[in-house]
Amino acid sequence: MAHDVGDRYPSALAFAEDLRRFREGLPVAARPTSALRRAWLFARRHRRALFVLGLAAATAATLALLAHMAGQRAELQTALRVTEREVSVGIAAGDRSQLRNVVAQLEGLSERARGATWAEKRIATLSDRLAAQGNADADHAQALRNQAIAPDDEAPQDLRALFDARVRLQEANTLRGAQPTDLRADFPTLSLTTEAPHDLVELYALDVVTGLPKGVPTALSAPLERAQLSPGHYRIVVRRAGFGAAELTRWYGEWGRVYDEGMVQVRARIEVEREMILVPAGKTTTVLPIARNGRFEVLEVDVPAFVIDTYEVTNGEYAEFLASRVGEAALARMLPTYWEYVTARLGWHDLPVAGVTYYQARAYAEWAGKRLVTEFEWQRALEGDTRRRFPWGDDPLPLASTFPDVDVLTWTDASESARVDTLFAALTPARTRTFDATPGAAPILHLAGNVSEWTESMALGEVEGRLFELPTHRRSKGWSWTGRSFTLLMQYEEVQASFVETPPKRGIRCARSTYDD
Repeated sequence: MAHDVGDRYPSALAFAEDLRRFREGLPVAARPTSALRRAWLFARRHRRALFVLGLAAATAATLALLAHMAGQRAELQTALRVTEREVSVGIAAGDRSQLRNVVAQLEGLSERARGATWAEKRIATLSDRLAAQGNADADHAQALRNQAIAPDDEAPQDLRALFDARVRLQEANTLRGAQPTDLRADFPTLSLTTEAPHDLVELYALDVVTGLPKGVPTALSAPLERAQLSPGHYRIVVRRAGFGAAELTRWYGEWGRVYDEGMVQVRARIEVEREMILVPAGKTTTVLPIARNGRFEVLEVDVPAFVIDTYEVTNGEYAEFLASRVGEAALARMLPTYWEYVTARLGWHDLPVAGVTYYQARAYAEWAGKRLVTEFEWQRALEGDTRRRFPWGDDPLPLASTFPDVDVLTWTDASESARVDTLFAALTPARTRTFDATPGAAPILHLAGNVSEWTESMALGEVEGRLFELPTHRRSKGWSWTGRSFTLLMQYEEVQASFVETPPKRGIRCARSTYDD
């Protein structure tokens, strides 16, 4: 009876046998049609209708896909138009920040445009424009860098211009698709050796404002060969257990420069501190002038214990330093102002050396196994534990007596011989105690007379409320024989100019940190 022959009984006897078994409640041989076969049979009977439905569904899906692709193309076209406009505006306005944003946008657009030839061509055109601008910027940055690099190794580079040039080069490389410049690649490097293999070398980072060590020092192994440093202000300490320590305070901030300190010598502590006084740790207050904007910063600082020279460095002591450098090419640069005239006068040995540059003062201090005093150490030595205003106390009247009765106004027009006459009349032998000494049986002499004293503290500048060091300037402390105003404010001396000439009022007073050596 079934329509399909495959579904019928093979014979009437087979049908009769299955009917008998069904009546007696026994299992029959016949089986129902499977779901898969029923579905196939249904599809075969309705094949025309199903074909029409399938065709309609395929058409709808194709139309939806085409609409989606058209929408994506429209969005990509809009994004490219916006990006092209941003490139044009950024180049015209010189807005490198906007151009760097475009570079990031193009990376995303390249992914979206994969396979779309028309979009890839427009993106390639934009990349070429950015690369051309990047090449021009790179050339400009390199020119700025060349201008900022000092032709003389002894003259400090223009650090701000160097840094700006490096940043501009990095931005240019970003625009032209080059590997971004690693700023560390041009960081300064340090090389030095020590006399003894067991000498301990430590590197202290110095605070921007106070110039005092901050944090835990970095232990280094000597000899150092081009050890890379982050640009900044440092103090290198070479210690020999049970013997002494050497201190080098340096600004390592000139991009690409190799700082070679050579052999660092350590002198015996007992010899170095023979005529120095221990100043215990304590607080001090000082006034910092912020260069070029007329503002002053009043700071109270905790100063660690240190030792300081009892008196200013004398001409005789400086002459010993010069004698140790006879035969060196740099000897001529170590001569103070009017040195040849000074040494021809009687009594010159005991007078404080005057007219030294910052580098001359630093070189002497390190030769003597010491370093220059910091501004805050100098102020701490003056104030003591009583926080006095002047070396002798709080009464300002004796200050007038510290200035000699000499006419400094005629200094400019005077002959060199006359200038030396004025200098000799103005200065007091360094070891002579006068009323400007600090109180006590072991006083510090001439903090308010004779010569002002170089410190190793850098001057400060300010940009948008942030303080930064001015490596080309150092601060000096104290009054000098040329003083006419009774002030505790620092004076500035430009280091670059001091290679040629320095005022005859700058002298030297050394200090030393206290180490367990």
